[in-house]
Amino acid sequence: MSVKFVIRNVGGTPAKGLSVDPELSIASQGEHDPVMERSKVCQQNRTREAGSDGTLFPKGEITKPVTFLADAWDIVKESNRTGSFSPVVIVCASYRSTFDDSARYTTGVIYYLRRIDPSHPGTYQRMKDRADVPRELLMLEYDPIGAIAAN
Repeated sequence: MSVKFVIRNVGGTPAKGLSVDPELSIASQGEHDPVMERSKVCQQNRTREAGSDGTLFPKGEITKPVTFLADAWDIVKESNRTGSFSPVVIVCASYRSTFDDSARYTTGVIYYLRRIDPSHPGTYQRMKDRADVPRELLMLEYDPIGAIAAN
């Protein structure tokens, strides 16, 4: 799956040494909890050196194309357990302060890849193993509960 992310600086100061590394996993109770995965990804990003995405000025934006590959074993395990699976995209931006080069901050967001049910407008469903879904029936759904964390 290939996605183009648009990252925007909504803050009031430049974000230096920006690093944005989206990751995909298959949500599963107990094993791949999206909130815990987001915390892990952001912690890893926070400990890295300054990123290669440059400096992002207030109200500025960059576009970052990313191609994801899912772990087939995770899909099979979750499909066997629940009859479906839910891909989760975690986007974590890591950056430095313009005032203190030693301070490193992260902002992480969770999105679920869902399929749109055309027979029930406004309804989104989990994915089914080995089922083709046309691109126009796919969407990244922002999770409003526990989805965003900033540090």
